[in-house]
Amino acid sequence: MDGNLSAIMESLIIYKYWLLLPIAIVEGPMVAFVCGMLVALGYFNPFIAFGILVLGDLIPDGFLYTMGRFARKHTWVKRWGTYVGVTEERFSKAEMLWHTHPGKTVLASKFTYGVTAPFLFMAGLSGIPARIFFGYSISISVVHYAVLMGLGYFFGTSLASIGDFLTSIEIGVTIVVLAGVAYYLLMPYVREKFHWD
Repeated sequence: MDGNLSAIMESLIIYKYWLLLPIAIVEGPMVAFVCGMLVALGYFNPFIAFGILVLGDLIPDGFLYTMGRFARKHTWVKRWGTYVGVTEERFSKAEMLWHTHPGKTVLASKFTYGVTAPFLFMAGLSGIPARIFFGYSISISVVHYAVLMGLGYFFGTSLASIGDFLTSIEIGVTIVVLAGVAYYLLMPYVREKFHWD
């Protein structure tokens, strides 16, 4: 079994729910799988563990969304956007995505490796209502963590390295999402440059 996974398991067995929330905030998917295994072994109540895992996923989402809401859109884009390649035009396209497809955008932001924080910050910055953002975020988290806990419960002992497995899935989803975003952002330029209509 993976060294990090066994260290997390040992710590959770000793400290139980006290340690579950902080670890879930930092590394939710792997911890959800481990919790499924520990539920199967009788160390955790599945409902309490599940609630803590979903809360651990929503805390950073809420923090990033709130930070985006308090940032002034035009000031942030003008001052910091140049450092990360965000122009007014690109921001308006991303903002349109958040307003026209909030569910798909929350889903993509939660499953992309390495770009989750900027996506969720952008949700607040684009000004989508908290009710819509958290509605989708909670729904996606509930399904996501139910699946991961179920996998841990039923298959936890048979998978040797779940950390590598989850990282591979996240990297694959990231590549697909980034390709889609690149297509969405670059096609107007390509159509204009080559006169495609």
